[in-house]
Amino acid sequence: MSRSQLAFLLFFTVAGALAACPPSLPSGTIKWSTRSDWNQLNSDATISAGTTAVLDSSPQNSLGVIHINGVLYILDSTLSLTTQGIVVGTNGTLYIGTKDCPITKKVTITLVGGKALGTDPYDSTDFGVKGLVSMMGGTVQMFGYTAGPSWTRLSSNAMNSSSSLQLQDAVQWRAGDTILIASTDFAEVEDSFPDQHETRVIQSVSSDGKTVTLSTPLSFTHWGQGYQRAEVGLLTKRIVIQGDITSNSNSQGGHIMLRYGYHIVQAVELIRMGQSGVTGRYPLHFHLARFMFGMNVVVSASSIHDCCQRCVSVHETHGITLQDNIGYNTFGHCWFLEDGGEHGNQFIRNWGARIQNMAKPLLVSDSQASAFWVSLDRLLTPDIHQISNPNNTFIDNVASGAFIGFWFVMPPHPLRKSAVFWPDQTVMNPRRTSLPPNGFRGNVIHTIYQDGVQCSNMEVDDEGNLDAGGWEPTSGPPFADWMKVPLVLSDMIIYKIRGPAVWTRGCSPSTWRDIVVADFGRGFDAINTQAAVNWTFIGRSDNVGLPNTDRGISVPSASGEVVPIGGVTHYDVGNGLTVVDSTFINFTDSVVSYGAWSGSTNGPGWDSPPGWLALNSTLINSEVVAFPFWFGTYTFQGDGILDDGTMTGVKGGAYVLGMMPGFGTMPECTYKDSWPGYQCNWFKYGFSHMTVSADIKESPWIPEQSDTTQYQMEYFGGKAVVNLFSDLTVGFVPMGTPITNVHFLQSTDGAKSWYVYTAFMNGGHYEIINHNSTGSIFQSFGSLTLTLGQCTKSNGWVIFSIAYPRGTTFTIVTSYTTSDPTVKHKQVNTYEDLSWNTYYYDSSLEKLYILLSSDTEQQYGGSGAGDYFFITPFDQGQQTTVTASCGTNCRRSGKATIAPQPAALPKAVRHDLFRADLLGPKDAAGTAFFQLYPSYRNLAPRLAYQLYHNLRGLDYNFCLAVNNECVSDELRDKILGVSFVIPLTRRLWEKVNAGGLQLMARSTMTGEILLSGEVKMQDTDGKTWAPADASDVPPCKPSYETIPVYNGSAQFDIYSDAGSYIDNDTMSSMCDGQSLTFTNDNSNGFGFSDMTLKLPSRFVSLEFFVKSATPNTTIVLQLTAQGDSGYNAQPLQGYTPNYFVDDRWTFVRLPLSGFKSNNNFNRLTFGPTYDNEFDVLANNVFDISLSQVRFSTVPAQLYAGAAKEIVYTYVSPVTSVGQQTGTVQEGLKSSGANSAVTLSFFVVFTALALL
Repeated sequence: MSRSQLAFLLFFTVAGALAACPPSLPSGTIKWSTRSDWNQLNSDATISAGTTAVLDSSPQNSLGVIHINGVLYILDSTLSLTTQGIVVGTNGTLYIGTKDCPITKKVTITLVGGKALGTDPYDSTDFGVKGLVSMMGGTVQMFGYTAGPSWTRLSSNAMNSSSSLQLQDAVQWRAGDTILIASTDFAEVEDSFPDQHETRVIQSVSSDGKTVTLSTPLSFTHWGQGYQRAEVGLLTKRIVIQGDITSNSNSQGGHIMLRYGYHIVQAVELIRMGQSGVTGRYPLHFHLARFMFGMNVVVSASSIHDCCQRCVSVHETHGITLQDNIGYNTFGHCWFLEDGGEHGNQFIRNWGARIQNMAKPLLVSDSQASAFWVSLDRLLTPDIHQISNPNNTFIDNVASGAFIGFWFVMPPHPLRKSAVFWPDQTVMNPRRTSLPPNGFRGNVIHTIYQDGVQCSNMEVDDEGNLDAGGWEPTSGPPFADWMKVPLVLSDMIIYKIRGPAVWTRGCSPSTWRDIVVADFGRGFDAINTQAAVNWTFIGRSDNVGLPNTDRGISVPSASGEVVPIGGVTHYDVGNGLTVVDSTFINFTDSVVSYGAWSGSTNGPGWDSPPGWLALNSTLINSEVVAFPFWFGTYTFQGDGILDDGTMTGVKGGAYVLGMMPGFGTMPECTYKDSWPGYQCNWFKYGFSHMTVSADIKESPWIPEQSDTTQYQMEYFGGKAVVNLFSDLTVGFVPMGTPITNVHFLQSTDGAKSWYVYTAFMNGGHYEIINHNSTGSIFQSFGSLTLTLGQCTKSNGWVIFSIAYPRGTTFTIVTSYTTSDPTVKHKQVNTYEDLSWNTYYYDSSLEKLYILLSSDTEQQYGGSGAGDYFFITPFDQGQQTTVTASCGTNCRRSGKATIAPQPAALPKAVRHDLFRADLLGPKDAAGTAFFQLYPSYRNLAPRLAYQLYHNLRGLDYNFCLAVNNECVSDELRDKILGVSFVIPLTRRLWEKVNAGGLQLMARSTMTGEILLSGEVKMQDTDGKTWAPADASDVPPCKPSYETIPVYNGSAQFDIYSDAGSYIDNDTMSSMCDGQSLTFTNDNSNGFGFSDMTLKLPSRFVSLEFFVKSATPNTTIVLQLTAQGDSGYNAQPLQGYTPNYFVDDRWTFVRLPLSGFKSNNNFNRLTFGPTYDNEFDVLANNVFDISLSQVRFSTVPAQLYAGAAKEIVYTYVSPVTSVGQQTGTVQEGLKSSGANSAVTLSFFVVFTALALL
C-alpha cells in the first residue's frame, strides 16, 4: 500500500467514525456554562432526574461534588474539569464522548480532596472522597478515541542510546504521545539494579506505522528477538481522569467505583489514582456489582499509570471484560480479583508493568507474603495478576516488572464481603472450580523479582492469611471431590525471572503444557504430582542483560551470587514430578553451573529418592543436572531423577543422583564431577527415603565415653560436606563394614524435637550411628522414631541395627497412619524370626535389630502427574518408635563397632531375585527386577517388581508371558521407575519356577510387541522357593455332607447390585454343566439373599469353585455374610490353594466361624476386598463365575504358610518368531534365547513353615 493510500484510508476511517458528531442532544438540554450556581468555587451541582446537561466549557473554578441523577454529556472538545467528586445516581448517566463520537481532542477531569461523596442507598456502601462513583443502577460510559493498537511488541532489538523502535504491528500513535517500553532484563533490585521500563515521548511515526522515533534516546537495551520481545504501549489517551498534584506526596489519589450498570470505559487514561492503605479506593473498582453477564460491560484500550494503589479491582462482579489495557507504575496487586467469588470475567491482552511493593498493606497476606519472599525491605509481595477464582478467562496478557507475575490465590470459599453472597461451598468453591475451556493461554511473563507464576500460598480467611493451597478443580457446580477434572495450564512464555518461572505447590495434581521459559533462577519448581509436558527450557539466552556480578556477567540472583541453575527443580521430599517431551537449551556455562535438572530448593535436609521422572528429553548444549549448594558449598543430598536415557544417553535409562558417599562405593554408579553427583545403573531393589527423629530432652546427644576415637570418616575431604543444620549427624553404615564407611547421612536441624531426612537402599542392612564432623561417636538414643516417608514405594524394606548395652529392655511400637492403632513389637529369639512387628536383640554383639517395610497397611494412592500416575504410599509408611530402658545412659561396653552382615535374611523378607533385560524396536530398552517372596512379612507369597524402560507415552501394557501370550495380570503400574506387586497365584508361582517366562509389553493400539525379555534368576545358590503346602481339591460331588446354595441351579434368591448375572452359563462350567456368572459394571456386591438358614454345628465351612470371567485377571475377593450379628466379611486369601482367584477354576473353603453369625445366614455377598493386606492389588469391578457353592462339614485350611527350596535350572522361553520384531529377536538371541537347557527339580529341604 502506498503512503498516499494509507493516509487516505486513515482519514476515511476517522472521518467515518466521526460522521455523527456532534450527537444530537434532547431539547431542553442545559449548558453547564449557563448555570452560574454550578460554576462557583467548591459549589455542588445536582442534575436532577429527567434533566439532561452538557459540559460545554471548562469551569473556571474548582467545583464541589457533582450529583448526576439525570444525564450529563461531556462531548468531543478540549475541556478540563476539577471537582471534589462525581456521583452518578441510581438512574443517572454520565457520557464522556459517545460510541459514534468518541473524544478525539482532550477531556481532563481532576479529582481533589474535600467533601464526602455519601453512600449508596442500595446497601450503604461508602463512596469516600475524591472519586467518580456510580450507585447501583447508574451508568458511566466513557469513549475515548482508540488510536490502536493499545500496545504491540518490538520486531527487532532496540539498543541502548537508540532513538528508534521497530514494531511488529502498525500503530496510529501521534507525535507528542507518551509510550512505555518494557524492560526485557531481570527485575530491579533497590540500590543495585535499575528498573529498565522506560517512558518516552514520540517524535514521529513512519508512514507504515511500524517505526517510532523517540524524542530522547533509550537508556537501556530492549530485546526484540525470538521469544523475548519488549512490549511497547501507548499511555496517552484523549480522556484523562486524575488525582490532583497533592496525590504524589500523600498517596491519596482519586478513585473510580462502578456498581451494577451498563458501564463502558474505552481509551481512558487514569493518573495519580487510588488511595494508599484505604480498602476499596482503587483507580478503577467494580464493587459488588454482581451479575453483569450480557450487559457488554467493558474496560478497553485504557492506561492506568503512576497510581497509588492497584490498577483494576473486580470485586464480587461477574461477566465483565477487560481488554487491551495497560497498568504501569502502581503499588500492590494490579489486576485484582478480590474475594474469590468473582467469575465469568475476561482478561484479554492486558499488560501490567512495574508493579511496586505497597507501603500500607491492605491484607495480612500481603505482609506475610512479603516477609517470606522479599529480602530487600519490601512490605508486600505485589503481583500483577492476582487470581482468586479460576473461572475467569486470561488470554494474551503480559506481566512485566513485579514481585510475582500471575498468582493463583484461590480461597476455599469466597471471603470478606463476598462470603455473604456465597454461603454454600457446593455452589461456589474457588479451589474446586475449573478453568473455562482454553481459558488460560497466550500469557507472557517476564522481568519478575520472584515467581513468574505462583500456584501456592492461597488465602484462607478474611484477614488474608495463607496456606499452601490445594486447587483441585471439579466439573461442578455443584462441587464435590468425586467430580474432579484434570487441571491443565498451558501456553505461556516466561523469561527473566529471578526466582522460579513457575512455582507450584497448591496446584496438585496438575499438568503444565506447552510453555517456554528462559533466563531464570529456577525453571519449573514444583512439589508432588505435577507434570511439565512439551516445555522449552532455555538456560541462558542471547539476551545477556546488564551485569550484576563482580565477574561481569548477569545472573538471576538479586544479590549477584553465582549459584547453580536448574531447569527443573523440586521443592522438597515427595513423589510424582514428571517432565515429558521437553527440550533443554544452553544449560552450560564456564562460570555458572547449569543443568537441565537440579535438586531440592527447600534446604539440604531433604532427600528425595527418585520419584522424579525425565521422559523423552532433548538436550541441546546442556548438562544433565546442576545440583544446588547450600551455605556456600555443596552438601550431601540423596536427591535423584529417573531418566529414561534421553538425558544420560544410557539405553534404557539410569538414575541421576546427588551427593551421597554410599553411591561412590557401588559398582552401579559413576561419579560426575560437573553435576556433582552420580549416574547409576538401575538398582535391583531401588532406594527410598526415611526420617529419623527424636526429642532432644528425652534423647540428648551424649558423647560415647567408651570410645573417644575421632574417626576419619571416609566422606571427609570430598567435594560435598554434611549439611550445616548442625554439627550432629545421623549416619547409616552398611553392616559388615568399617564404622568409617558411612553411606547415607544428614545432620539434625537443631530444633528441640529434631529430625533428619536421609536415603537408604531398599533391601539394605545398616547400623545407625551418631557422630559429629570431627568423627567423634555418640551414644545411641534412648528414644528415637524411624519413619518410612512418602517417597518409599511398595516393597521397600530395610533392616537396622542399633548399639545398646546388655541388660537394656525395649518398648517398640509401629503405626502406619495416625488413625490406625499401634502395634507393639514382640521380642524374638533369633534373627531369622525378625519381622515388621518383632525385634531381635543380640546380647553378644550388643545390637538391636528392627525391620521396617513399606506395605499395604499404610495408605496408598495415585502419585504422579498428568497421565503419568503410579501407585505409591502417601501420608507415611511404617513409623516405628524405639524406647530403650537405658535412657540417657546407653553407653557401649567397648569400642564402637558395626554389626556383621547376617548370613541369611529373616524369613519375613526371604526371597529369590529375578531379572529381565528388555529389548524392542526403535531403540526401546529396559530392565525389570523381580523378588519372589514365599511369605512376605510372614503373611503370604508375593511377586514384587521394579520396572525401568524408555517406552514413550502410555499406550502399552506389561505382563508375564509364555510364548508371547500373557499368563499373568497386566502390571498395575507400568511407567518408568515403578515398584509394585503382581498378584502371585500358585499357578503363576509354578510358572516362575519352571522357567521360560518373558516380561512383555504390547501396544494397546496395534498389538505390537514393544519390549520383551527373559525372566532369569539372579541368585547364585541355584535354588528357588516353591509352595510346600498341599493343593488337594475335592470333587464336584463330595462324599462328605454338604448343604447346597448353588449346584447348577440356585437354592436361594440371586441378587446383584453390581450388574447382571446368568444363572445357567454353559460357556463356563466347572460342575453340573453350567455355572452362575456375574457380569458387573460397578464395585457393589452380589450373591444370594433371603436364605434364613440356621445350620447345625457340624457345618463348619463354606466352600465353592470360582474363577475370573476375564482372561489373565486376578481378583482380590471377599465374602460377606449377614447373620445374627449383622454383616461380617472374610477375604479369600489364605483359604484357597491358589492364594488368589484367577481365570481358572479355583477352590475356596472359608471357616464359618469367621463370619461371626452363629451359623445363621440370611445373605451371602461377594465383592472386592477392602482394608486388607491385598486391597491395593484389587480390581474393584470384575466378572466372576461360581460353581458348587455349598456349606460343608470339612474344616477350612489355611494355605501359603509353608515353602520349600528346590533346585532351579534355567529354561529358555519358547517364543513365536512371527510375532516378534527383528530387534526383539536379536536381543533375545544375544541373551542366549536359543540355548535349550533342561529343567530338573528335586526337593532339597522339607517344608519350611514360615509362619
